[in-house]
Amino acid sequence: MYRLEHCTTKAAFKAEPTQKTTLDLETLRHSYTVLLDAGLVIVLRINNTEVITHSYGELLIKTDDKNKAEHIAQTVYTHKT
Repeated sequence: MYRLEHCTTKAAFKAEPTQKTTLDLETLRHSYTVLLDAGLVIVLRINNTEVITHSYGELLIKTDDKNKAEHIAQTVYTHKT
């Protein structure tokens, strides 16, 4: 489970797991286009949307479309370790 909220200062949604989690960044690196790799944080392109992905599970999904953000969050969170 995760919480999804609209960021008021950006055209984006923030997703956070409701329980402690670790994302499998290595799998994500191989599954999606990597725009930037800073080790514990990677920026991915998923469904033509930029997604800032933290190893501890927080996502910043750069879209105003809540349904799209929800779909991307569900997709990323299936890659937990």
